[in-house]
Amino acid sequence: MDFSLPCVLEPKNPIPESDQQVYFAPGSADLSAQTMAILDRQAGFLRRAQPPLPIQTHGFADTQEAATSGDMLQLSQRRAETVRDYLIAKGVNKSAILAVGSPWPFMIPKKEDEETLARMRTVFTELRAQ
Repeated sequence: MDFSLPCVLEPKNPIPESDQQVYFAPGSADLSAQTMAILDRQAGFLRRAQPPLPIQTHGFADTQEAATSGDMLQLSQRRAETVRDYLIAKGVNKSAILAVGSPWPFMIPKKEDEETLARMRTVFTELRAQ
């Protein structure tokens, strides 16, 4: 084995997978009590990360909330910014967080029932590539 090359380890998201995603009501970027509880846990993990990790809040909308990709982008961006702002208010390093909305859904559903649409109205808190 050749150990002369440096080993580069990618940082791991400190937020447990079960808490990396929050959901929204149709057409809304408002935080529910359940969403705030998850974001409180996220903030705790992110505050303890040293050095501060580059984080991205990545927002999405469902396929029936917006008539155009531009409308979807605006709603997705509002959701991502709402999550970012909440995390900052809870003490997460402001310079480490970027809010990004998506002009398309993160998945193409086989059927558009309410359960599937609800899963599409989301923001992921994820590590951002440096």
